[in-house]
Amino acid sequence: MPCARYLDHFGFRVEQAADGNQALAILSTLQPHVVLAELALPAVSAAGICEWLDRDPRTRSVPVIVLQSDFDADQAVERPERADAVLVKPFPLATMLQQVRQALRAHPPAPY
Repeated sequence: MPCARYLDHFGFRVEQAADGNQALAILSTLQPHVVLAELALPAVSAAGICEWLDRDPRTRSVPVIVLQSDFDADQAVERPERADAVLVKPFPLATMLQQVRQALRAHPPAPY
């Protein structure tokens, strides 16, 4: 919630998902400019979301920022190689905003 509110405050349109299946349902109806995904998202992991994005040429270049807790760093959770950035919680919201902006500069959204 804090991440979504913070990005919304800076003019980003934010869609939220409670789990990986819901995230994929949302992604199938939108053309996202950037995806923030929890590393250990229930049902479909961040790695699974990356694989899904890579299957479609329209979403293959969408940047992905992975959020992980410091607890996940100690676990055997698969970190997607495709991730443009990994933020370990807790992190300053300004750092997240900086990573989102950097990802968008590196991968400008395609015109519709």
